[in-house]
Amino acid sequence: GGGGGGGRGRRAAAAANRTSDLPVLCVVEVVEGYDAEDDKELTISVGDRLYVYRKNGDSGWWYGELDGGSGAQGWFPGELTQRVS
Repeated sequence: GGGGGGGRGRRAAAAANRTSDLPVLCVVEVVEGYDAEDDKELTISVGDRLYVYRKNGDSGWWYGELDGGSGAQGWFPGELTQRVS
């Protein structure tokens, strides 16, 4: 006998670095930096990648986590990013 296979486990390969188990809506890259004004916000820099967990459609602010192992999470203006996946 033997054999097998299957297409499981390929999802979320890009999200290996994140610390949260929230579902990722999308991954974005920062095109314009922003400095956090309080501890609920996230300081982002051009070229940063973010896992987006929540989107506030009314305000245009998104909640996510910085890629790269720091695990920093917070709100940031979604309009300052572009979707990469």
